[in-house]
Amino acid sequence: MVDSDAPSDDDGTEDKAAFRTNRRTLLKAVGGLATVAGVSQMATRGASASETYDFSTTVDLADHAASGDRIDGVLSDLADHNTLIEVPDGTYQCGSVDFGGLENFGIAAKDGASPTFVAPESLGGRWFNFDGRNVLLDGITFDHNGHPRGTINLHMTGPWVCRNVDHVGQVMASAFRLACTDSNATGLLQDCTAVDGAVQGERGRGAFVPSGNNGEVVIDGCHFENMTDNCIYCSPSNGPVRVLNCFFKNNNISNVRVSMPATVRNVVVVNDSLARTHGGGRNQRGIWLRDRGSGNVTVENCDVTHTGDDDSHPILVEGGEGTVTDCCVRNDTSAAAVNPGGSYSGSGIHLSGDGDLSAPSDWVACSASGCTEPRTTAPEVDRTTSTETTTTETDSGNETGGSTDLPNVVTVHGDQGLAEYEFTVSGDLEPNTDGAGINSYDTIDGSTATGRVWGGRDSYRFGGEITDFSLSDAATVYVNGQVVDPADLGEPDLPNVVTVHGDQDLAEYEFTVSGDLEPNTDGAGINSYDTIDGSTATGRVWGGRDSYRFGGEITDFSLSDPATVTVNGTEVDPSQYGSGSPPSVDRYDVAEAGSRNNDANITATWAVSDDDGDLASVTVEVLDDSGAVVDSSETTVGGEREYGVEYFVIADVPDQTFDIRLTVADAEGNESTASATVQE
Repeated sequence: MVDSDAPSDDDGTEDKAAFRTNRRTLLKAVGGLATVAGVSQMATRGASASETYDFSTTVDLADHAASGDRIDGVLSDLADHNTLIEVPDGTYQCGSVDFGGLENFGIAAKDGASPTFVAPESLGGRWFNFDGRNVLLDGITFDHNGHPRGTINLHMTGPWVCRNVDHVGQVMASAFRLACTDSNATGLLQDCTAVDGAVQGERGRGAFVPSGNNGEVVIDGCHFENMTDNCIYCSPSNGPVRVLNCFFKNNNISNVRVSMPATVRNVVVVNDSLARTHGGGRNQRGIWLRDRGSGNVTVENCDVTHTGDDDSHPILVEGGEGTVTDCCVRNDTSAAAVNPGGSYSGSGIHLSGDGDLSAPSDWVACSASGCTEPRTTAPEVDRTTSTETTTTETDSGNETGGSTDLPNVVTVHGDQGLAEYEFTVSGDLEPNTDGAGINSYDTIDGSTATGRVWGGRDSYRFGGEITDFSLSDAATVYVNGQVVDPADLGEPDLPNVVTVHGDQDLAEYEFTVSGDLEPNTDGAGINSYDTIDGSTATGRVWGGRDSYRFGGEITDFSLSDPATVTVNGTEVDPSQYGSGSPPSVDRYDVAEAGSRNNDANITATWAVSDDDGDLASVTVEVLDDSGAVVDSSETTVGGEREYGVEYFVIADVPDQTFDIRLTVADAEGNESTASATVQE
């Protein structure tokens, strides 16, 4: 349904300003923040956040700038690894800042402060850009000041936390762009708002989770309104998404759009007037469940109200698998209240309103009269009692009180980032209900426990002794209240672990060990791009991690591009093993002369290098559009650096396109390639 009339200019600004104030007051009143399961608990403001993040340096912005100053250059200069920048009250002029690949970095309002960053001019696509790891953004209001472009981009390896961040003024593109490229990482967007919506006629979203997300993204307690191109747009994600405790109003295309796997819980959607559009049609779906990915979708305790003039489904199930339970829908439109699809089941659905109340009969608990009406205001969640939270214990880890049937207690305390663990005991094993206990990420199978922590704790009671213990990353382990070294708790069959951490770009690797080799199922493991052939592993990483267990020593290791390699938790230089590092293509320029004849006159200029000083050969091949090699050259090279120029004439090939591929090899057989395309 298309409506050419723009929405009214009266967008309820006074009400929205009041909402911001009331929302902050509410959060203070309920006391602190949730620890969403799998996400580390942190206090509300900067200084306390350093207790969870490894901020060895804390910088007070007040020592470098005052309210009214322009600070994008200041922030760029102060930004560094392991650094927290605390921002006092004030209004600061701030343009775009790229924080690059920083780790353990944060920008947070000082305790009790509510600073505002104002756009001094038209911004680029991204206002703040983060692509590192362990990043915190907390308590900042971003005032677009009439400049709608400017995304907060949190697309990084992960983990990251962005909370209490507000967009003021209309936006274009996405207010927040969210992804963790590491499949073991979690990103948390909590208590953030963009209630002024998107610019009419332009594409604007509240939060976008692209296909680059392989980890988990949690969107908790957020409030977005009047977006033109989906409010929560998560269906491209390749990792799980959880949308919790949120309020969305009058958003076009969809208010919540997810694919498998995903959880949508305690979310309120209201469509009571026509949404702005991005120039195309209007379709104000409430919750849209796309048929993409694998796994299950859970929709639970959600309320959807459709009383506006747009005929769109309050709940649209496109396909896939999942459940829809305990939801209330008011529908005054002609679209079916619940449009089912795929292999979904449902129960406890209450339907009311003057429109089409169609839904699968076995899903419906009440229809038409006497039903529970949906909520139409933001859900209030007491973070101290929410079922989405986990508890913390005393710092000593001494949780040995309670039952004496199983006399021993082991507790895993997450230090900074995500840490996965597995251990086995010789006796019985159960959750320590007198202590931290465990959550949905943790399992017990007989005498073996498998789980993960990220800043929180998991605790177990057991009999006998711990016979085996493995950790993927740093964590503190207590046994009966005493800190122990997990390496001393049993001996794995393959005692060594090598992990390849992708930095930014795609990196291919191959290594060989002198003993046995297997995937490290206690850590990141491997995926379909990685293979083991005897004692040799071949694979690739791109922002994620691959991990292996092995016996003996590493005898050879090669990498195509930069990546971080750790052995038993310590970073190593792969070139110390066997064949050393591969050569590099430092320059590769290809041109076609553009002559009036029908011949392709191709020039390829190259420069190559090898830090090991064992360059061997450079091959340049000309391939036609079928992939056949129609001409080539091979040059013998040596030492650390070489350069050259190759010339090719391919006769009578009008308008044809060619790929010109360069391969440089060293004496150990390591290769690197580059290619370019030209047209006659």
